[in-house]
Amino acid sequence: MKQGFGKVIKMSSARTHYVSIPALITSDDAYPFTPGEKIRVTVDGQRLIIEKCPADE
Repeated sequence: MKQGFGKVIKMSSARTHYVSIPALITSDDAYPFTPGEKIRVTVDGQRLIIEKCPADE
């Protein structure tokens, strides 16, 4: 399991935030996401959980 440090980015006056994931993580063979893929984001206490969306969502 690789670990790195990313960043939360806010663009202009929009309320949307973006999470930057370092290349060290995205280049790992175990990294499960592809650009443009839909994901589910959940806040659980102090954790942000990012998961693949089920096929029916």
